[in-house]
Amino acid sequence: MRIARRIVAALGILVIALVLGVAVLFAAIQSAPGKRMLAAFASRMASQDGLTVAIEDISGFVPSDMRIARITLSDATGPFGTVDGLALAWHPLALLSGTVNVSALTADRVAIDRRPVLPGSTATSSSSSSSGGLPMIRVVLGKLEIADIEIGEDVAGMAAQLGLTASARLVDPAEGLALDFQLTRRDAPGELKGRARYAPDGGRDVLDLDVTASEPEGGLVARLAGIEGLPALALTVKGSAPLDDWNGTLAFDAGAAGRIDGTGAVRVVDTGRRIMLDVKGDVAGLLPASVRPLFAGETTLTGSAVATTAGPVQIEGLNASATGFGLALVGTLDPATQTADLSFDLVGGQAETYAAFVPGIAWKDWRLHAKVNGALARPNVDAEVTATGLGAHGYGSDRLDLALTTEATGSDLAFKLVGSAEGLTAAEPKVATALGKTATFAIKGALGDAGPNVTDATIRLTPLDLAFSGAAGPSGAKGALHLTRLDLAAFSGLANRPLSGTIALDGTIDTGDKFSAIALDLNGSAHDVATGIALADSFLKGETRIAGGVSRSADGAIRVSDLKLAADGLSLRVDGAIEQQTADLAASLKLNDLKRLDPRISGAANADLRFSSGFDALGLKGTVDIPSAVAMDKPIEALRLSVDLADLTHAPAGTIALDGRIAGKPAKGSARFTTETAGQRVDDLDFAIGGVRATGNVALAGGLAKGRLQIAASDLSDLSPLILTQIAGRLDATVVLDTPNNVQRIAVNGTARNIAVAGNRLDQADIDLTVADPANAPVLNGRATLSGLVTGSQRIEKATLTAKSAGSATDITLDTAFLGASIAARANVAPAAGSTRIRLDQLRLAKGPATVTLSQPANITLANGGVAIDRLVLATGGGGATISGKAGAGALDLTADIRNLPLALAAIASPTLDLRGTLSGNARITGTPASPSGNYDIRVAGLTMPEIQRQGAGPFDIAAKGTLGGGRVNVDAAINGRNISGLTIRGSAPIGAGNLDLRIAGAIDLAIANTALATSGSTVRGKATVDAALRGTAAAPSASGTVRVSGATFTDSVNGVTLTGIEAVLTGTDRAIEVTRLTAQTLQGGSLSGSGRIGLDAAAGFPASIEIRLTRAEILSSALIRLVSDGRITVEGPVATRPKIGGRLDIRRLDINIADRMPGGLDPLQVRHINTGGQKTVADTSLRAKANARAASANARRAKPQPAFVADLDLTMAAPNGVFVRGMGIEAEFGGDLTIRGTTASPTTLGAFNLRRGRFDILGRRLDFTEGTVGFNGSTDPTIDFTASTTTSDVTASVIVSGTASAPEISFTSSPTLAQDEVLSRILFGKSISTLNASQALQVAQAIAQFSGGGPGVLDNVRRSLGVDSLDVDATGQVGIGKRLNDRVYVGARQGPTASSGKVTVDVDVTRNIRLQGAAGADGAGELGVGAQWDY
Repeated sequence: MRIARRIVAALGILVIALVLGVAVLFAAIQSAPGKRMLAAFASRMASQDGLTVAIEDISGFVPSDMRIARITLSDATGPFGTVDGLALAWHPLALLSGTVNVSALTADRVAIDRRPVLPGSTATSSSSSSSGGLPMIRVVLGKLEIADIEIGEDVAGMAAQLGLTASARLVDPAEGLALDFQLTRRDAPGELKGRARYAPDGGRDVLDLDVTASEPEGGLVARLAGIEGLPALALTVKGSAPLDDWNGTLAFDAGAAGRIDGTGAVRVVDTGRRIMLDVKGDVAGLLPASVRPLFAGETTLTGSAVATTAGPVQIEGLNASATGFGLALVGTLDPATQTADLSFDLVGGQAETYAAFVPGIAWKDWRLHAKVNGALARPNVDAEVTATGLGAHGYGSDRLDLALTTEATGSDLAFKLVGSAEGLTAAEPKVATALGKTATFAIKGALGDAGPNVTDATIRLTPLDLAFSGAAGPSGAKGALHLTRLDLAAFSGLANRPLSGTIALDGTIDTGDKFSAIALDLNGSAHDVATGIALADSFLKGETRIAGGVSRSADGAIRVSDLKLAADGLSLRVDGAIEQQTADLAASLKLNDLKRLDPRISGAANADLRFSSGFDALGLKGTVDIPSAVAMDKPIEALRLSVDLADLTHAPAGTIALDGRIAGKPAKGSARFTTETAGQRVDDLDFAIGGVRATGNVALAGGLAKGRLQIAASDLSDLSPLILTQIAGRLDATVVLDTPNNVQRIAVNGTARNIAVAGNRLDQADIDLTVADPANAPVLNGRATLSGLVTGSQRIEKATLTAKSAGSATDITLDTAFLGASIAARANVAPAAGSTRIRLDQLRLAKGPATVTLSQPANITLANGGVAIDRLVLATGGGGATISGKAGAGALDLTADIRNLPLALAAIASPTLDLRGTLSGNARITGTPASPSGNYDIRVAGLTMPEIQRQGAGPFDIAAKGTLGGGRVNVDAAINGRNISGLTIRGSAPIGAGNLDLRIAGAIDLAIANTALATSGSTVRGKATVDAALRGTAAAPSASGTVRVSGATFTDSVNGVTLTGIEAVLTGTDRAIEVTRLTAQTLQGGSLSGSGRIGLDAAAGFPASIEIRLTRAEILSSALIRLVSDGRITVEGPVATRPKIGGRLDIRRLDINIADRMPGGLDPLQVRHINTGGQKTVADTSLRAKANARAASANARRAKPQPAFVADLDLTMAAPNGVFVRGMGIEAEFGGDLTIRGTTASPTTLGAFNLRRGRFDILGRRLDFTEGTVGFNGSTDPTIDFTASTTTSDVTASVIVSGTASAPEISFTSSPTLAQDEVLSRILFGKSISTLNASQALQVAQAIAQFSGGGPGVLDNVRRSLGVDSLDVDATGQVGIGKRLNDRVYVGARQGPTASSGKVTVDVDVTRNIRLQGAAGADGAGELGVGAQWDY
């Protein structure tokens, strides 16, 4: 008990002491020093983050009724706000009940002069999972009054004075709530006032709102809100009723800027109260310009939610509609537990409304659907986004799908984003090819206090598959990389070269903290890589492997960990490190076959390098070895190049050495170089390779060089294995470098003989020249002579340059002869600071008969990158040219006057250009090179060249005039010539980049093509009128227009083709030439017409679709053949490569005329000569020899290379009948179908015209053909094959006619086999030749003469004059004629020597194989028969 009493006593004393201490402290604060200390303490506590608060002169009773004279607010630049006369009367003890009870808070003046400049505050993290928070504070404010509020112009864009009064009771709603306020402008009209009260009132829960505001135009609120036009504003919010049935209104009027109207309502329901909202208006003008397009037109917001008595708010629907979007939201929100279960859809409007946020964005449509549930701090999200027609900044996708899911895991929020894109596009075709058409990706990670952290990511494009696993976030990345596939072919366009092959890599990456370092470990391979670079591709075919690590640490050190590259024929290994102070990095390279580098060298090579001494003074030692190789067919043995270098990063120095044998000769050399304060030096340079040696020393200091270099090469071919180029000849030269008077001087003295290198040749050169101050004001002395210089197509027979200094100037003489031209010139060159003056005293240019000479000395000045010409006058035999002015980077002012200047002089610049004609005119060019202006007027007379002459197209006279300006040249030109009349070219063309705008019009005589057509025996007459436009760029021109041909005639004298009245209209665009009209007339009243299209696509071979229609067209008419046909011919496909010619010809008439006199003779008949003195020998020089010659010729044609133009064929020729073959006693009719296929170079005929009827007359003996065909094999000379047979006693004799119509071959056969003269005797007389009398033997001889080319053709001439198809006279004197009336009916008549011997015959073709035959005689007799024929 005693101890307890002591403890209680001690506690009592402690409490009393604390009370006394508080009382003493409270009393101290009431003193003036205490209040100053309190002011200082409060100032320090309130000042933070760049804000300084100064509290001055606290008075009154602390803390319940006190006054502060002034509070000053400052930032780093000084004070920006003050509060004067602040008074606070409140009840501190009310805090014990959780209430802030302020009786009065007043201030005499509050002034904000400008906006403060404060640094961004550093947010302190707090656990988002905390369920606690500040307790609800009850506020009772009896009076708030600020008499004067002054706002500076810098704050709101205008100065303003306001006054504020207010009172509030913000306590437990069950006790009622109240707020009254009034903010009034004191310096102008405008106020905001209102009241808000909530009174439970015995369960009626009355809510009373009444808020009004207004200000005139240019007011403070409009300015602060940034409303465009600063309109007058008016606002009212009203509503007073019990909450079970409450209605409110909202009205806001900003004039032309916008208006908002709305209603709100509260209704009681079973579970609580339903809150309804309906607001609409034109709000675009009230918002910043960047978001204004989203809200163009009317914007609406409607919604309904139930605030349940249990606490959660059930959102029945919240809908927002604006031009830029549409929103629909439903779900539940629980304010007490800070959780939600929401679902919403967001639909995007037109892309143009988002241009301010994402310039260049475009889409067809997009939609977001999402579900959100769980804690608001870490919600579970399941969202999907779909967009179509998406594009921005040259990239696009037909469809994009995204899916995002989140899940709360501890303090983090795990997320997964999956996406796919289809129809990927890119404005740059090369990029589009690299991207492919589809893409998919997936990203997994978590969102925590430190930001997002990605743990897995994959992306798949058409050319690649890439994956990452690990951790990647704002502080760095560490993990594994997997490139499972990279198809290089997709990147060919980007690389501007053909690529192929695949790459696969696995590796790890570590970027260190805050990406301060990077470390990569790789292991992968490449397969069949091709880059289009032969040097690289020779090693990369097959498999290439790479493995090892590369890293860079935070201090800059580089480490390579056993990095290996192994390819076909190549291996590389690098290992070690390079740090700031030390280094030990080794690299080795092995090449198994140098032929992979260049086919001119074979063998192996090795290289070993080692770096030392660190970045501060990096050193390098190494060797390159070629143990054994062959280059340019010469051996290389034990060749080694050694380097020993030091301090490469600051003052490089070291040695280089060469040792070995090349082409069986020693190859040795060395050099030493150092870096000194003044510059660099190369000493002891001495390299000797076979018969070539170079020695010397050179020192560089201040941009000047001193030293001596000497080359002695008795045989330059010893260098061929090193430079891999054939070189030959002898060279001896000495170069001396010195700097007299601190001016660089170079002296070259040398000779060269029979130099040959890379296809160029120099027979002889002697040079003894000295150049002083070559970089600034060069002065030359000496002489250089070249002879026999051949390079490409250029040959300079001799050139001599002589230079002699004259003080600071040089007199130069040049005398050159090349390719039949010569140039002789003499000039004085005087360089000075910044310029060079050239006085041209003599100039003579000659090419053949054309000569140009300088009429008087001319001054030319080179300065500041430009040239000034003081009257350069050139004279020719009958004219000349005068040029003067200046041209430079800054300005142009050139004048040219040209009179009859021979165009042949162009061959001086381009020897292969053989122009003829003269040039006259004048031009004035001013402005700048980037934008020249001026005018010109030029005339070209008699322009031609050999190519033009061979085509018979020239010469031409051209007159052109125009102006330059605005980056374009305007042209008005006229071209006239032998076959061109008044062809004009008008318009403009860009001087640099840009589009052409030219119009071409005029007439061209089609006879211009006759020279080219002459080789085929064709001519054309008529005119073509051209009206065309040329646009596009010079690199990709685009032509359009019309070419009209009227009244033209085409004649092919070889094939007898004549087309008259040719009318054609060709219309062209940049894509195609349309043959909109083509008509022509043929002889005998026929015609043809056509139309079609030729695409102007060179890559596709100019695809065509052309159709030509024939109507009774006589398309062949010669002594050999005449063809009249209907039909349709088509040309399809690429006309520049291999089109297809097809169609069908329905033949109306085809006459094939075998020549009346054969061009050669028959094979010699086996004739037994009777009663002759000896045997005659018949030379084998007639028909068989001709046939053999034709066969040999055909074989020779087949052996020729394919012609430049080849077309596929699929052409059908149809003739039911009407195909006649006549001549040499042959009278036959044919019909049928044949198809020509194959190609124009090698046509193939399927089918033939088959015999309908026919006979063969031999000296009055008539034979009927039993079989026969007519065909075509790629020419207009038909092939024939007829057989006529007759049987006499025991012998069947046949006549065979074969070959071509122009050179038929006639042979005789029999069964049993007899000699051909015997067969002929049996055919003519039905008996053996041995029994013939003299007259009959004579007839056999006549037959031989007929088939040898001597037979007459009188009957055929009579047939043609009568206009009948057949005419014959037999041995009995009967005359027969025949005429085909149409395709099916043939009528004939025969008349003998007596009146009763006449007969009329009619043949009717029922089908192709069945024929009705009838006859009626003059004696009353009649005949009728049916004939049938099939070919097997």
